[in-house]
Amino acid sequence: MLSTEWIAADAKDLNDYKYNPEKAKKILDKIGYKDKDGDGFREDPKGKPFVINLKHYAGSNPTFEPRTAAIKDFWEKVGLKTKVKLVEFGKYNDDLANASKDIEVYFRSWAGGIDPDPSDLYHNDRPMNEMRTVLPKSDKLLDDALDFDKFGKDEKKRKDLYVQWQKYINEELPALPMLQMKSISIVNDKIHNYDIEIGNDKDLYQLTKID
Repeated sequence: MLSTEWIAADAKDLNDYKYNPEKAKKILDKIGYKDKDGDGFREDPKGKPFVINLKHYAGSNPTFEPRTAAIKDFWEKVGLKTKVKLVEFGKYNDDLANASKDIEVYFRSWAGGIDPDPSDLYHNDRPMNEMRTVLPKSDKLLDDALDFDKFGKDEKKRKDLYVQWQKYINEELPALPMLQMKSISIVNDKIHNYDIEIGNDKDLYQLTKID
């Protein structure tokens, strides 16, 4: 949930999963993922090679390659060998939609809308639930937050349902949010009627220039 949304939980009420390589190494050791042949990378509990296949959509954005390189570096510093592949955007979407078996870990981004409800991304019955999340408690909280009979016109009640959902998802972690980007709009002070708030897009003819 974007922290700027009116239904966002207070950050202090959520776990902050900071990068902690020493803790990660201890967890991996405990569950049996250890470097058994001395090559610097961990094998699985049965002693077989273990490789994470990370996919990211390709494009002209100059941040894509350094972003995936950073994730690869984070994982390999704790002994998890990682292969990265940038995939053409259309094929990337098709692979996710079809639950392609060669996608193990993937990167995704999204933007908020007029109503910040996250059901499309997390609800079990939504086609955009690319993670294939199946969490009945999550579905129930999201359904209740969209049920007018549950909260009526009381926005506080609706927000409380979303806060409960965020706390639950923050523990289950079907996905791990990594960053929240900001956009900056620069507008000449001679332009009036320009509004950057979501849902207030105006056609050019509605803008006014003051000479």
